[in-house]
Amino acid sequence: MFARGLSVSGASDMAVQFEPLFGVSSRYLMGVGFFAAGLSSSITAPLATAYAISEITGIKGGVRAPKFRAISISVLMFGMMVALTGIKPITIIIGAQFANGLLLPIVAAFLLFALNQKAMLGEYANGWKANLAGATVLVIVLGLGLRMVAKSLGLL
Repeated sequence: MFARGLSVSGASDMAVQFEPLFGVSSRYLMGVGFFAAGLSSSITAPLATAYAISEITGIKGGVRAPKFRAISISVLMFGMMVALTGIKPITIIIGAQFANGLLLPIVAAFLLFALNQKAMLGEYANGWKANLAGATVLVIVLGLGLRMVAKSLGLL
């Protein structure tokens, strides 16, 4: 539901919300915005995944390496295949929010733990001020994560 109590089933429904600001042009602006978001994601997601996997697995050669390119293309192809299945993007977005709600507190807690390892970090390990800030962030992230999980499950 949006401000006027409209239900949204597609991009054209979202564009209606911008009509008071942009008039009839809101539909075109929404289309351009979605096109730009899709184009940037179709470039950055495959590259980011390929860089991450290359670093984890030790693939050398950067963007010119055949394995790097294969990873990038496979991510792009996977996205294309999902799009062709007819699954509504909102379902995938809600699933991603659910996963983020679960993972973010775990990652934050792990970072706080790792940054307190004096044997490994020596003088660079967290002090009490950094731990206080980290604990505050962890509590906030935990609250946000629980809220996102609850929203994804339809509990809020």
